[in-house]
Amino acid sequence: MEQQDWFAHWFNTAYYHTLYGHRDETEAEAFLAALRAKLQLNSGAAVIDIACGNGRHSRALHALGLTVTGIDLSCESIGIAKSKGPDSIHYHTQDMREALPAGPYKAAFNLFTSFGYFDDPSDDLRALQQIRAVLQPGSILVQDYLNGLPLIAQLPVKETINKESLQFHIHKYYREPFIYKEIEVIDDGKTHAFREQVRVFKPETLAALHEEAGFRVREMLGDYRLNAFDAASSPRIILISEVC
Repeated sequence: MEQQDWFAHWFNTAYYHTLYGHRDETEAEAFLAALRAKLQLNSGAAVIDIACGNGRHSRALHALGLTVTGIDLSCESIGIAKSKGPDSIHYHTQDMREALPAGPYKAAFNLFTSFGYFDDPSDDLRALQQIRAVLQPGSILVQDYLNGLPLIAQLPVKETINKESLQFHIHKYYREPFIYKEIEVIDDGKTHAFREQVRVFKPETLAALHEEAGFRVREMLGDYRLNAFDAASSPRIILISEVC
């Protein structure tokens, strides 16, 4: 897609992977084990991990006995994912708004707020439609997204994080309809500036997008322990939707 897309640049930098290198693989494994049991996915079932990053969730899905394809826009992330193995996970570098590797898959996973980046809201629908296109009737989409409404009350915040030889100055704030994160990286006395943004969805708005893309929402959960969603307190919006 166009080079000015912030995520096409930021996610492909070594700074991004340094800042977020601490993400918890154990949490991912427990979450996906619970989901696999809930969804009753059989061993060997083909699944696709949309915006897979460095493969944290793809590896967990593979360890559960599933046949996994992972896609991500960042060639840097895909390179890391491939280096971590195993070779039986099929990784592809591509944009979720474009045609995905051919299915059909029994389930698609879009996890850890890997969505809602786009300035044009029609791109959110377009991405969901591309996921729908590689699923068969009765297949499942699991989308895990931040519950932004309670988070907004805690903003703005500023923090400084030191990692390796780098210093990250982070300013997080809300300007409708996005939560923004401005990131300055101090590296050997030089400053590099980056930005993240994610759209704040009301849960009913995100559910309506699923419906418009050709899904039927089966359930809405609120955290990685699969508790029921509560708009005021749940940290996540986890939609389990079925292809109509």
